[in-house]
Amino acid sequence: MTVILTCNEPKKIRELFGDDRLEIPMGFDMMLITKSGRIVIERKRVPGDLLSSVSDGRLNNEILAMRGETQIQILLLHGSIRYDKNGYISVHGRSRPERAWNRKGIINLLRTIQYVEGVYIEEASNSKELVQVLQDLQEYFDKGSHTSIKSRPRIQTD
Repeated sequence: MTVILTCNEPKKIRELFGDDRLEIPMGFDMMLITKSGRIVIERKRVPGDLLSSVSDGRLNNEILAMRGETQIQILLLHGSIRYDKNGYISVHGRSRPERAWNRKGIINLLRTIQYVEGVYIEEASNSKELVQVLQDLQEYFDKGSHTSIKSRPRIQTD
């Protein structure tokens, strides 16, 4: 697997892929070349990078850049979001209600990204998982066909 990364990705992310990476300037973070075609990926550290990119319009621009490249766009959420007992985002054990982002708001944001914008969402809680998700995506899109729903045998009766 060769991962194509934008030059703007942090050094520690670029180093995760060692010699299996190419770096070129792109309007999004990553690209896989698969047997099914190009798969483009925007990686967002959550919650901070995701929410700030929504607020400043970067995510919209990145989605537009991904659409211009291929039909399959993926938002890869990197990290995890923790909430306090009231459902607001908790950063380092402190609630951040002034940002007004709560569990329902985040869920609706992700629904909008998927259902309105048509961008698929993948998740990786840490850097090791990030590499694994990209390997799994490469393997999935390199496979010739996906018939797991259609090819299940019917329930056998006695």
